[in-house]
Amino acid sequence: MREIMALRVVAWRSYIKVDPKVQEWTDQFDATARHWAILDGQTVAASARLSIHDRLSEVPDNEVYEPLLATLVRSPIGSMNRLVVHPGYRGRQLSDQLDEVRMSAAESSGCACLIGHTHAGDKRVTQLKAKGFQALGTGRTNEHGLLKGLAGIVVYCPLPRAAHTSLPLVPPG
Repeated sequence: MREIMALRVVAWRSYIKVDPKVQEWTDQFDATARHWAILDGQTVAASARLSIHDRLSEVPDNEVYEPLLATLVRSPIGSMNRLVVHPGYRGRQLSDQLDEVRMSAAESSGCACLIGHTHAGDKRVTQLKAKGFQALGTGRTNEHGLLKGLAGIVVYCPLPRAAHTSLPLVPPG
């Protein structure tokens, strides 16, 4: 876990100014969330987490979602968050792998929807849309943590995916 917390800082330092004294990024959700990491030998190349909640007010970075998700979200809520890829491993579809494992875990855990927000721009939003997410617009500014002062694009995906992506059967003839 310490390597994951350190990777969060390394990954974000390539995008924003981070106080040099900050070596790890953690919060209270790390203790209860499910975490995944992609390793290259002993090196954590990428990591992400999924947390599950009954109310939007309990979700990490919940301040960014109001009012965009107020009427859409249903419980239990899966929150895909803290996806980071080491700068030396970007461009290898590691985020796609971490998205798929988290989406599958949310479905198998009975989540009614998945939410998240991204600061990574249009390419990332396009990736998420291809997986069934809807981009709802720019969320409110983060109030805490490493991303304090930043606003990302809020995304939403109803679950299970098959129930929302399959076409209705049309009788022959």
